[in-house]
Formats: sequence, structure tokens, C-alpha cells
Amino acid sequence: MQSLTYPLVFLSLLFTFAMPSQAGKYKGVSIDSSVTMNGTTLELNGYGVREKWFFDLYVGKLYLTEKSHDAAAIIHSEQPQLIVLNIISNKITNKKMRDAVNDGFRNATNGNTQPIQNEINRFMKAFDGKIKKGNEFKFYWDAASMKTLVFKNGKQIETIDGMAFKQALFSIWLGDKPADKGLKKGLLGH
Repeated sequence: MQSLTYPLVFLSLLFTFAMPSQAGKYKGVSIDSSVTMNGTTLELNGYGVREKWFFDLYVGKLYLTEKSHDAAAIIHSEQPQLIVLNIISNKITNKKMRDAVNDGFRNATNGNTQPIQNEINRFMKAFDGKIKKGNEFKFYWDAASMKTLVFKNGKQIETIDGMAFKQALFSIWLGDKPADKGLKKGLLGH
């Protein structure tokens, strides 16, 4: 009986350590393998860090209903999607964040922000007040309502209509001119 116990304990430990982690940490930020938004479960597609001048600024995470490595398909998809930004630096100010996001929208729209400028202006409310290490921003595309829900530190602060805005927003990180090529690669799970 004892000779059978040791191999079973060994196999039990082997399977325990071989199981994928349900959650982990990256740059001090929790990385959940799935999240639920408005009753929809989304799976982690990928994550990475936004860097500038060798400084880590924030960790970005992308959650989708089905994993994908195709940036264009994700941008144009009407399925529920979530981008999460966790600030990991005290070097980010609301002015720097606003400037970076405005640059991102210009890049995402090839300089033609006018059709969604009102939506962009409303979106910028997310960056009112001080931005500090530990802040979390969530941008959730709610397919049922065709709206982007904007959260700061768990509190919903804005709801923005329209697929054109959602596509431009997600293009900031996944488009042809992303905010950070390394972060884009991470979000796509590469």
C-alpha cells in the first residue's frame, strides 16, 4: 500500500504545478485569466507594459470573448471587449495622459478626429483629476448597447455611443500606429 502512495502523491503534485495559473502578477499588477463585465465573461487575450524613455508607465490588458491575434478583427468586432490600464508610475500626469490619448486618437483616425470629436471630449473626463500610481482605467465595449463604458478605479464615469468611437479607441493600442508596439504585441498574446 505504501509503495502506491508515493507515486500518487508525486502525480498529484505534478498536476498541481502543471495547471495554468488562474491569476498572476506582472509588474506588480494582478492579471486575471478572465473577468466578468455586465454579465459577460471575457477571457484574457494578452497584456504588456507601456514604456516611454525606459520608464514603465502602465500595464495594459485586453479581454475578449474569444482569443484573437488579429488586431484589425478585434478593432472591428462588435463582440464585448475590455481594455484595462493599470498605472504603475507616478510620472504620469493628467496632462501627459490627455496629450498621449489625443495623439493616439489622431494616429487612429489618420488625423481626422472631427467625426468623433464630441465623443473624444467626453472620453477625456476619465483623465480629470490627479492620475497616480495604482489608478485603474477600464474601457468596456458593451455590444448589447453599442456603447463604450468608461471606468476609473471601479466607478463608471462616462458612457459613449457608437462603433466609430470604439474602433478609434481600441486602435490607440491595436492600430497601425499604436501607442507602443511592444504593448500591442503583448495585448495580442504574442
